[in-house]
Amino acid sequence: MSLSPVINRMLSVEMKEKQQRTLTLDELGVDMELFTEFLMHISPNALHEPILPGPKNVLLLLKLADYFQLDWLKSRCEKHLINCMEIPLIDRFLLTKQYGLTIMKNYFLHLNVDKLRAFFKANHVQLLPNVSDEFCGHFCFRLCG
Repeated sequence: MSLSPVINRMLSVEMKEKQQRTLTLDELGVDMELFTEFLMHISPNALHEPILPGPKNVLLLLKLADYFQLDWLKSRCEKHLINCMEIPLIDRFLLTKQYGLTIMKNYFLHLNVDKLRAFFKANHVQLLPNVSDEFCGHFCFRLCG
């Protein structure tokens, strides 16, 4: 069986993937080369000796880890993103809601107050429509507290 609950479901019930013995990736916008890289990250060898995400593949791996419900790979990607200077901070922040990145959310909430204030001031136009009321409350508490 697969490491992915999604693939397990596809192959265990009478879905076209089981009948055709194929997996279609069209909706993910991933070509075969990128999917092969993803498979290297989830192979049994990678579980024993982890292949870590890098700045060039972390977003793809995060997208596929989320789609295939591979929480352990999603967590690796999230931990890499915290210190990934190649991706702008606002872009990394916007991933918290899209992928439910709790570690990343906590990283932002525990930033130095001056840095958090500067981040909010510089990015408030992008932040406001993408922040839950709860998260906004935490932000305000940190900035005003």
